[in-house]
Amino acid sequence: SNVLICLDISKALFKAVDQNGNGELDLTDVMALAAIINKLNSRFGSGAQKQA
Repeated sequence: SNVLICLDISKALFKAVDQNGNGELDLTDVMALAAIINKLNSRFGSGAQKQA
């Protein structure tokens, strides 16, 4: 299901975004993650709307 795929992506993003590798998301980690999500939303969100 899409939920499981999202969870896998979230785990991969968490590892990529956890800058200092302490297993916790610090504010800087969250800001970096938000930037990634915004890029993904702008890239895939607009494309999905055009298809619909």
